Amino acid sequence: MCIDNQRGMVPTLFVNGRQIHVSISHASGVSCAALSLDTKIGVDLVDLNEISAEDDLLQTAKLFLSPSIATSLAHSNRHEFRFNFGVEWAKREASLKCLGLPIIEWTQNDPCLPNDMIVEFMSIGSRYVLAQARLHV
Repeated sequence: MCIDNQRGMVPTLFVNGRQIHVSISHASGVSCAALSLDTKIGVDLVDLNEISAEDDLLQTAKLFLSPSIATSLAHSNRHEFRFNFGVEWAKREASLKCLGLPIIEWTQNDPCLPNDMIVEFMSIGSRYVLAQARLHV
C-alpha cells in the first residue's frame, strides 16, 4: 500500500498498483473518509453548531453557491437557515473535492454542474451534515 498526499491536493491511495479514490473531511473532533474503487469521490462534513451569523453567511452563499440556492437561503427562517446552509455548503465542498478542485466562487460555467455527478447528503444527529459526491460510472 502506498499513499501519496501533497499539500492542497487530493490524497491518492494505491493498493497492489490499483488506485483507490480517497476523500477526507473533519469538523469539531469528528472525521470521515470515503474510498472508491470505481470513481472519483468527495466528502464534506459540516458542524451545524459552527455556522455563524446569518448575514455573513448570506454573503458567502452569494459568492460560492448558485444564485437560486442563495435566494432560497435568503428566504429561509432562522431555524431552517443553519441547516440549509450547512447542507448546501457540504454539497458544494464535496462536489469540488470530487473534481479535485479547491473551494472556488460560483460562476455560470461552474465545474460542479456535470450531469454525471451524483451528490447526496445526510444528517448525523442534529449537529452534523455529511455530503458525498461521486462521478457516475
